[in-house]
Amino acid sequence: MHFVTVKVDRVFGVERRMTTKTGKFSTFGFEIAGKKFYGLEAWDWPPIDSGMTITAALARPDDMSSLRGWYDHRTGQVVSPSPRGLQWLACVLWLLLAAMVLGLPALGYRSTAPAGAAWLLGAALVGSAFWLHTLHHRYKTLRAELYAEGARQRYGQSGT
Repeated sequence: MHFVTVKVDRVFGVERRMTTKTGKFSTFGFEIAGKKFYGLEAWDWPPIDSGMTITAALARPDDMSSLRGWYDHRTGQVVSPSPRGLQWLACVLWLLLAAMVLGLPALGYRSTAPAGAAWLLGAALVGSAFWLHTLHHRYKTLRAELYAEGARQRYGQSGT
């Protein structure tokens, strides 16, 4: 992750949307030092204003199109991906399916799946749990890094 602190000169094309797949998000564009960036996304509906100073987290150095989140120096708010949406739904559905198939024999019902399928669904259960843990860890790590880097920039402390 690469961090850069910039002042947003102009914001344009802000659209607030909500879908069942991703939840609340905003699409927008902004101009920094005379260069325009289009089609950016922010999770939830954060304030996006001209003149704000942000510390941006970029997946690729000096490429604002790879924006992953930011720290707003004026408000101290961290805007980053949210682990909600389709990922949570998919994980919960896998967990429920695995619990049903593996749990029915324990309740006295005959298993409708052969033993190999039960092991496969058990592996899916473990994989889903690991995936959920990894997703949540990435979310928390990005927020913590953004907050730390943004605070260093905001209060004039040099970081390594």
